[in-house]
Amino acid sequence: AFLPLFHTFGRWLEMIGSVFWGAEYAFMENPSVDTMILNMKLSKPTLFISIPKKWLQLYEYVSNRVDIEVDDHQIIREAVEESTGGSLKFGLSAAGYLPPDVFQFFQGYGIELMSGFGMTEATGGITMTPPGKYKPNSLGKALPGIEIKLGKDGEILIKGSYVMMGYFGSSREEIFLKDDWLPTGDIMKMDDAGFIEIVDRKKEIYKNIKGETIAPQKIENFFRDFESLKQVFLVGDHKPFNTVLLYPNYQEDESPVPGMDEQQKQEYFSSVIVTINKFLATFERILDFRIIERPFSDEQGELTPKGTYKRRVIEKNFNDIIESMYTREHTSIFVSETEVRIPNWFLREKGCLSRDIIADEGGISITKLNLSLKINPEQENKNIFRIGSYKYKSDSQYIDMQSLLTNPQLWIGNKEVIEFTGKSIIQWFRQQSISEHLMFHSCFEKVNISEDDRTSLSKKIASREFSIEALHTAYLLIQTENIEDCKLALSYIGNILSDETNHLYKLTLALISRPNISDVTELRREIFKTAISNVNPQQFSEIFLNFTRFDKALLDEEVINFISDKSKGDKNLDVIETSIKNIVEQPVDRIAQSISSLESFFHLITVYASHHPVTFKRIRRFVMRFSVFGKTPEVRVEAVKTLANLRNGLRDWLGKNQKFAVDAETGEEYGWKDVLTFEEGIDAEDRQRIKNAIVKTPVLREAIFLFSSGVVLRLDNVLPGGVWVSNLIAKNDKSIYRISVQTRFQGSFDITFHLNKNFPPGVVKEELKWLILAETNLK
Repeated sequence: AFLPLFHTFGRWLEMIGSVFWGAEYAFMENPSVDTMILNMKLSKPTLFISIPKKWLQLYEYVSNRVDIEVDDHQIIREAVEESTGGSLKFGLSAAGYLPPDVFQFFQGYGIELMSGFGMTEATGGITMTPPGKYKPNSLGKALPGIEIKLGKDGEILIKGSYVMMGYFGSSREEIFLKDDWLPTGDIMKMDDAGFIEIVDRKKEIYKNIKGETIAPQKIENFFRDFESLKQVFLVGDHKPFNTVLLYPNYQEDESPVPGMDEQQKQEYFSSVIVTINKFLATFERILDFRIIERPFSDEQGELTPKGTYKRRVIEKNFNDIIESMYTREHTSIFVSETEVRIPNWFLREKGCLSRDIIADEGGISITKLNLSLKINPEQENKNIFRIGSYKYKSDSQYIDMQSLLTNPQLWIGNKEVIEFTGKSIIQWFRQQSISEHLMFHSCFEKVNISEDDRTSLSKKIASREFSIEALHTAYLLIQTENIEDCKLALSYIGNILSDETNHLYKLTLALISRPNISDVTELRREIFKTAISNVNPQQFSEIFLNFTRFDKALLDEEVINFISDKSKGDKNLDVIETSIKNIVEQPVDRIAQSISSLESFFHLITVYASHHPVTFKRIRRFVMRFSVFGKTPEVRVEAVKTLANLRNGLRDWLGKNQKFAVDAETGEEYGWKDVLTFEEGIDAEDRQRIKNAIVKTPVLREAIFLFSSGVVLRLDNVLPGGVWVSNLIAKNDKSIYRISVQTRFQGSFDITFHLNKNFPPGVVKEELKWLILAETNLK
């Protein structure tokens, strides 16, 4: 659904209709094209009812992906289905004009797009083209429950059970004609099949391309008090915004116009319109004007006998001039030889004209509103621009302010942009995905904030109130470079990130994934810890790489332990290993410059293994490669140190052997030597070595843990006599013994002990290296 629930058609046909048909009713998150397409793919609608602008945007979206004039019909159909979710079968466009070729395009690719006409007074709908019976430029025929007919002057009249009882404060006789017919104010023509087509409007209102109702005469009347104007004509029917045609008063003595040159006229009337815009609603505001060379006249058929405007005639006679005001959707300004594109809707929001926004030294300004914004490129890198309080990277030939103004990923925390736009920017939220042409680069300088900002955010934290405005305040606090401000901000951000269903979760996660929001490593560490507190492995990977690549000093002891504590098993191990590979696989001359970073990553992976012992084998094997195959001596030395630390970490985690346990059946104490049973004939020296190893060291427990993938053996889980030692192979250089362990609850285990006799220690270590690298179990 595009129509809101306060819209009569949205409330009574869409909502009640969904209940009646048992249909699922989905709302667009916001009006942007990207969101519309994303929501369609997500909800896969079968019916979409909207204003013409949305259907035009959908048509343009498909046209940008395939050549609708040349490509095969199947390719175009697939593009239409992919864009609309694949299930769309019906559509309705009303409250404005949509070209017939757009209707016919969608109809040709399986979407029965219908045209309609309605009024709030008729509970939304009055007429609609029936499925499969579309006629170009037609608004269809009467819907069930509504009767229509044309009056003598062609005005369409309606009555029926869905038509209102009357206007508040007015008598029925004032509103309705004989036999309860309600005049609509629209001049229509009707064919023999009952299909209607609009000819003109009897009433002085029209609708813009968004379906918003505008009374032109009301706006034109604001100009009456200006002696400088003789005629004013408002343009905007089926247009994206309003403009005016002005004919100055050249005759009256009070008029200042005769003494003005062309430039002065433009500046003067620009000021007049800016003044009037202050009294108009946002959608009523005037964005541009043209001074015409002649007045509207009877001779040209532009005036009625009463002197009122024949709007259709004037629009036709001055079509070229009117269209010149609608050629582009933006205003271009050149700042330091760079084109800055300002969307026309922004000018409408601010109530100014396209000519009122100008380039000045170091940026753009709207002098009449006392507003300015710094925009300038870096001297060293022309692709980096300062815009307000942030720096952005642009890979296009121009700066598109549309992207910045509608995407909170780009403006949240940019104090100067908000001062330029006002808080109404929060309502312009149209997209959340990363812009292809404009990307956040860094902060320009630290920000000063008021105590009110701190107090306000503290209250939001206490009440758990989540809003874009408060998120913006949080990012202002981060930029103060004060640790207490940063912690306050991160408390608010952390509350959002703790709940994946929070409506600001995705936006907040995208924002906090930026390491360059602060230049202070201490603050960056706090930001990083908040960012990874509640993320999946893929999100962790992206954030980890962003931060560690940006700040080589990020991984201090606290951060390393935080990462290890927040991770589960080997879920986050891939990205840590990738970071190490990226260092050790560099050219030799660059490895030396990265040794300190390598030390940090090796320390991280060591602590990770000690927190998650089930990862020990994988990590040991990974590090062993670099102890053997490392490109430089420095890498090999660091790897050997890490292997020793890994081994010590595992043994610390396993702990020392229990000296005694209590037999649950007899209540008697027993020790490790009591669980050992040796086969007869075992060499006395070998017997003592095995006994010392099992009793005094955790070698048996360590072996079982590694070979069983996680079983931690305790003395109290071994039966007295539960460890059986038998001879397998006896050689001059070594003897191999089988150790069979029977536990109370964890099953049985068979491992082998190799007792070295004549091999040098170096040879033994070398064999172990290759066994580990080959992922071969010791037998």
